[in-house]
Formats: sequence, C-alpha cells, structure tokens
Amino acid sequence: MSDTQHNAGDTIITPVVRSSFNNLFVPRAGGKNPKSDDKKRYSILGLILPPEKMWTDLDRERWTQLQRDVIAVGQKAMGADRFKNFLQDGKIKRPIRTDIKSSGYPEEFACYLRAWSYQQPGVVSIYRDPTTKKAATITDPNQVFSGCWVRLSVRPWCRFHEEGGWSIGLQLQNVQWVKDDSRLDGKISAENEFDAEQDMPEAELTGMGGGAGRQADSKDELAALLGA
Repeated sequence: MSDTQHNAGDTIITPVVRSSFNNLFVPRAGGKNPKSDDKKRYSILGLILPPEKMWTDLDRERWTQLQRDVIAVGQKAMGADRFKNFLQDGKIKRPIRTDIKSSGYPEEFACYLRAWSYQQPGVVSIYRDPTTKKAATITDPNQVFSGCWVRLSVRPWCRFHEEGGWSIGLQLQNVQWVKDDSRLDGKISAENEFDAEQDMPEAELTGMGGGAGRQADSKDELAALLGA
C-alpha cells in the first residue's frame, strides 16, 4: 500500500512563533523514510511561548483553531475512537510537541511546531510594499534568520505510511516576518566578529553597498533538530 495523505479544511495562520532551523529559501533533504530521504524540503521549526506571555486575542483564537484542525484531520483519517487510542498510546507522530526541556530548547517556551513542504513558501514582511500596498516580499535569507519572530500559514495533514503507522503534519504554505530577536543558531554577524582596523578610503565608499547586517549576536544555541 502506498502512502495515503488526507488534507483538512482551509489554510490556517499560526500565532506568532520564534523561528528556528529555517530552510525557507534553499531546501534540504530530510525524513527518516529511505524513500523520501532524497526529496528536498523547505521547512521551519517554531518555538511557542505560553499564550499569556505574548499573544493577542486573535493569536489565541488561531492557536485554538490550529489544534482543533489537527485533531479533526486525524479523526477524519482514522476514526475518532482509533485516533484517540493511538494518541494515548503514543503511536502517532505529531507536529506540535511539548518536549522542550529534553530537546534542549529554552524552557521559557511551552511547545514547538514543525512545518515543511516540497514547494517553496512565499516569505513576506509585516511592512507594506509602497508600490503594491501589500506585504513586502522578502528575498534575502539573512532577513529571516533563526531567532526572529514569524507567523506561518499551514495546512494540517494525516498520512498512513506504507511501512505502517500514522503521522500528522503541517504543510508549510507561507511565512511572514514579524520582528527580529537574538540569534538561536550560534552564528555571529561578520561585522560583530571582526574589528575594523582603519577608515575606508573615499574612493571605495562610492562602490560599497551600505547597510550593516541586521542579525543580532547569539545568546544561546539550540540543540540539533529532532528527526522527523
């Protein structure tokens, strides 16, 4: 039997999450199934604070809707009773997890979600493009680094694998950058890692593109991303 995937409802916009392990512009191979290891994915992990810490009323509504839809797609694919039993027995891979401490993530977060797709997601800013009057498109990977805050649009799915077992996931649709924060991947921007030793000659200034990088220095480093 080949893998069977069941999609549910419309795309859902998540609350604000703190991004990590971003592969939004260049896909990477992933997955433990040998048949899918060579398929490159676009993906992101979103760390989620306790709702009372940051979210607006709209964010809370979105979070509730996301959890409901994840449950609904599982029940639709498996049947309500079977789905409940599989959850209780830990036999379903889920896209929202609470093993923050054991996974090495900062304990200020309550849980995290993972979303991925074989299709490249669109990436935009909260700021308006002066020409289109819509959310400005982001094409520079450095602007959506591990540690910034984002919203995701996702679509829950449930899949039965041909080797046996069920998993529920979130298909990544699009991403919106919300604001910067300190980096979570241990990377330090070049202008903060090296000392400037002399002033630049005027002849060189005219040929240089201005603007320093916007990434903040790292304050902590996350553990390796969990396997699918």
